[in-house]
Amino acid sequence: MKAHYFIPAIFATLMLSACGNTNKPDETKPVDTALNTGKDTVAAKVPEDKTKRESPPKTASFDVNGVKVTLNWGSPKVKGRAIWGALVPYGEVWRTGANEATTIEFDKNAKVGGKEIPAGKYGLFTLPGKKEWSVIFNTRPDQWGAYEYEKDKDQLRITTKPEPAEMTENLEFVAEKGKVYMVWEKLKVGFTVEAGK
Repeated sequence: MKAHYFIPAIFATLMLSACGNTNKPDETKPVDTALNTGKDTVAAKVPEDKTKRESPPKTASFDVNGVKVTLNWGSPKVKGRAIWGALVPYGEVWRTGANEATTIEFDKNAKVGGKEIPAGKYGLFTLPGKKEWSVIFNTRPDQWGAYEYEKDKDQLRITTKPEPAEMTENLEFVAEKGKVYMVWEKLKVGFTVEAGK
C-alpha cells in the first residue's frame, strides 16, 4: 500500500473506534438506554411486544341482545396444569386471565345477570368457587392483575354457576344464546347481557 493511502486508512479506523459500537440492539427485547445530559441520566425503554408474551393479549366483540360487548384479556394456556382450586385458587379475587386485569366494555346501559350497569369500561374480576362464582365489574379497569383491586370500587357483582365444557387450552371469551362466557380448561362461566334503561 502506498504511504498516501495508508495515513487516511489509519485515520478512518481511529474515527470509527472513537464512535463506539454501531451494532443495533436486538429490537425483539426490551432495552434500557441511558441518555447522559451532563446533569441527569434519563432511562428510556423500548416498548414491549405483548404478542410475544406467554399469555398473549386477545380482544373480542359481541352483539348480545342489542348491546355491543368488548373484552380484552391476557390468554393463558393450561399446559397440563391443574387450574381450578390450584393455579386459580377458590375464594380469591382473580383477574380472569393473565397479566393486566381483563376489561369489559358496554356501549350502552345494560342489564347483566338481570341487574343494571351503566355504559362504560370495567375491570372484569371473578371470585371462583367449587359450586358458585361471583362475577365482578369494577370501575377501575386499568390495573395489573388483581393486586390493587378494591372492593369499594365495584359497580356490580353477580353470582353464577360454573358449567362443564369441552377442553379449551387457551382462555377464551365467547357469546352464546344471550350470554357471555369465559371458557378455559373444562369449565365455562357465563352471565346474561341485555339492553338496560
